[in-house]
Parts: sequence; structure tokens; C-alpha cells
Amino acid sequence: MKGRIIFECRDCKADLTIEHDGALVSSKHICVQCGEQYLISLAMMQPTNSKNTYRNEAWLREAYEGNMRSMANIAKQCAVSPMTIHKWLVTHGIETRPTGRRKE
Repeated sequence: MKGRIIFECRDCKADLTIEHDGALVSSKHICVQCGEQYLISLAMMQPTNSKNTYRNEAWLREAYEGNMRSMANIAKQCAVSPMTIHKWLVTHGIETRPTGRRKE
């Protein structure tokens, strides 16, 4: 199962993303900003099609802030309501955008 592990560096707070092909058992990764070392295992991966993925702060922050996805779009992928996504954004202290369409 292909996937992505997203987490925050415990020292410099940089977002670290590791893409893998599903064969990852464990491997060592280094933060390029501060040099902190991490041992990552497949058990840490959150499948992107899991209905509880939205509860993972790093995944939710990447989807909402990093990829600029809407609450409705994330909710549709996770099979929950946009209000559920809103609740988890607030729970994790992720600042929400104003409602409505973006002006271009």
C-alpha cells in the first residue's frame, strides 16, 4: 500500500513528508533544516483513505493549509461532514479561513 507519512520535526517544527511504496518497514530520515534524526516505520503511516485520517493533526494541517483544500473537499474524502472537519481544525488549533468562495 503506497502512502505518505507527514509529521512535524520535534526541534525546528518543520513539516517532514516521507512518500513510500508500501514496502517501508523502518528507515532513518533526517530533517534537512536542523539535522534531527528520526526512525520511521510503516506503523506510523495514516492511510489517506481511512475515515479517521482527518483526526491526525499533521495530515489535516497539510490538507487544509498546505494544499489549500476546503473543509467540504476533505470531508468528502473522509466520508464525514464539513462540520466534523471544522471541529478537528479547531481541536488542533488550525486557523480556519472565511467561508465562501475565494476571490481571484
